[in-house]
Amino acid sequence: MEQQPNNEAPQGAVQLDCKVMPLRCEVRGMSWIDMQVSIGTLRFAAENHPDFWDGVSGASVPNIKVTDAQEFAKAVAQVINDEAEDGSTLLTRMLDKAIAKAVESGCEGVDHGA
Repeated sequence: MEQQPNNEAPQGAVQLDCKVMPLRCEVRGMSWIDMQVSIGTLRFAAENHPDFWDGVSGASVPNIKVTDAQEFAKAVAQVINDEAEDGSTLLTRMLDKAIAKAVESGCEGVDHGA
């Protein structure tokens, strides 16, 4: 059985309101990095995504409308988790870039001379 993350805020953590911070990434306790995107934010991002502007219609907004936010969210999550031939996913590639940027910026918590 797959272990599910504990969605309760650890003692002393600030509980964030998704209406104020619809995209967030935070450390939870000693075991989790929690990344959350509200489905409303996903809808907004899709419906305003610059790659979907046709440049022909004269419309000042992209040409897609999310009609079922839950189904769309499932499809996006699937794409995020789809494995490439090398076994990587969009999520693992994003983590690789974030790790490299943190280390290259001289972050705390690692031995930079090892």
